[in-house]
Amino acid sequence: MGADDFGVILILIGMAVFVAALVAMIRPLSRLWMPTRKAATVGLALSLGSCLLGGSLMPPPEKAVAKAGAETSKVATAAAPVEPKRDAKADARAGALATWNAAMAALQPCDDANSRMGKLVNGISNGGASIYDAYEAAKRGTDVCRETWSAIGDVEVDDAVSGDARADMTKGLDTCRDAYLFRQMALRSAQAIFNGDMRPSAVSEFKERASTADSGVLACVAGLMSGALKAGVDVKDLKAAS
Repeated sequence: MGADDFGVILILIGMAVFVAALVAMIRPLSRLWMPTRKAATVGLALSLGSCLLGGSLMPPPEKAVAKAGAETSKVATAAAPVEPKRDAKADARAGALATWNAAMAALQPCDDANSRMGKLVNGISNGGASIYDAYEAAKRGTDVCRETWSAIGDVEVDDAVSGDARADMTKGLDTCRDAYLFRQMALRSAQAIFNGDMRPSAVSEFKERASTADSGVLACVAGLMSGALKAGVDVKDLKAAS
């Protein structure tokens, strides 16, 4: 195995840890050794280090230098200003980053509402919150996540992003819409439970919807990140909603 192969492995590991850490910032992942936001922050730092180390082991890209043609005779007459040549790769990077930031901004309110309700649920067990607080948080969260679902539907992949990068980001946005629909539905189920519907079927429905939402959020972020990286965005520029 050459140094470049090892570098690819380090980058892939870093990307996987990065995605898990982003999700852990929203919902603790005890099984992945990230039970707290502090641990998730450490995970983000480790993933960045892994990606940077892997990148340092990769061979430098070839620089293709092409000349547009032989020099022609100079024209004495005044000419219109020549527009600078657009850098398609730079445009793609900027477009992908703009799409990522727009998506993260759209997801933020629902993530905050879901996190707030989770803290209140934990507070019920130690007397720091009441079931009425949790009910109001779930009710408010349902409305907020409905707005988030609508907002993410308005996010579109920038026109400058093409190829596999565009395909990944488009699929990521579709997954986001489904994930945050289920998060909205999970909060609605929680609202019913806090309102007294303690039937086993109601509790089971909540758990199923919450699990589907959590898995969807992970896939949502992973798809968007994959597309952004393929478009040339630096991993350190990808900031998730906290």
